[in-house]
Amino acid sequence: MRAAARTDTGPCRQNNEDAVLVRSEPARGFHVFAVADGLGGHRAGEVASRMVVDTLAEGEPSPDRPERWLRQAFNGANLAIWNHSQSHPEAFNLQSTATALVLTASEAVIGHVGDCRVYLIRDGVIVQCTSDHTQAMEMLRLRIITAEQAVHHPARNQLTRSLGAELFVNVDISRRPIQQGDVFVLCSDGLWSELTREEIVNEVAADLDPGAVAASLIQVAIARGAPDNVSVIVARVAGPVEARAPDHGRRWLPWR
Repeated sequence: MRAAARTDTGPCRQNNEDAVLVRSEPARGFHVFAVADGLGGHRAGEVASRMVVDTLAEGEPSPDRPERWLRQAFNGANLAIWNHSQSHPEAFNLQSTATALVLTASEAVIGHVGDCRVYLIRDGVIVQCTSDHTQAMEMLRLRIITAEQAVHHPARNQLTRSLGAELFVNVDISRRPIQQGDVFVLCSDGLWSELTREEIVNEVAADLDPGAVAASLIQVAIARGAPDNVSVIVARVAGPVEARAPDHGRRWLPWR
């Protein structure tokens, strides 16, 4: 794996409520990447996003069930933010969105709540791996608006799901196989709102170094007047991918 993270306050904000995590532990067989975007403004949204990445920095996903650990981490972060907002009146309604990616020897597992995104770029084709939890996306699913209208709809930033908003949270978990040469881009809405998917692909193709790609993506977003904090992680699968061991299902021992 080759990976790099960058985060910037942006031209329109006074403090950075985003947080990023790059956790590479190849000896243990996994890598964890995460982008969190805190909500709270003067109530310190950066506290919420930091709780998310701190939670994901602890523990270790099992090789056979990484999605279980990822779901538990999201639930733990949700509870930590909820408890903090309940015990600190100045932080009432503190929340965060978050997207996390766990890479094992053969697959990617994605956990997602809110409107941060994960893109997968393979052979020059970009695919969005997450679905925004926003009012605009809900209207799109119900076919009230079109995909073209959703891009600039005023409800595209109105969240329908976030960490800390309620005591329990529904986490989207997805899995997909990986290949050598795959590039994953995790980003907050401060970046994807300013760059098209084609522009992200072009930046990734222009330079093989993830740090340079991440810095260039943020530079473009800032130059276009990004209205929010801007964060991005670029992770490239640089080496060969191990084949996934066949799953023979659960084995039952005879009852005696």
